[in-house]
Amino acid sequence: AEPIRTCEVKVGDRIISANYDVVGRHNLDGVHVRVAKVLEVRECDGCENYVYDLSVEPFENYLADGVVVHNSTFGFGLEHIADGILHLWMDDVESVKEVRRYLIIKKMRMTNHFRGTYRVEIAPSKGLILTKL
Repeated sequence: AEPIRTCEVKVGDRIISANYDVVGRHNLDGVHVRVAKVLEVRECDGCENYVYDLSVEPFENYLADGVVVHNSTFGFGLEHIADGILHLWMDDVESVKEVRRYLIIKKMRMTNHFRGTYRVEIAPSKGLILTKL
């Protein structure tokens, strides 16, 4: 199946999700992957182009390119067992009148990494360019 954009998801589509008990886990042994059917799609007024939340009950996690993720929370959930945690965000384009993206590597187990903020630029034919702030 071809990947689809989040804004194109509709009732009846199927997505891959992972459900497992995270209490006391330090790896992903025992992850159970399943295909879940989309039962409901809701749009909120005023945020069509900026915010989305893909939730798969009961654990609120899903697989994206083989990685167990949840796109709308920073919390205890998977962060305490993850080997790496990256936080990505961007400024409100309408208020700053340009696209500014940022990255923080909150955790990368067994590495001594920069813990500050990077500015992220996307350069055609080059990829991501990170600049320490």
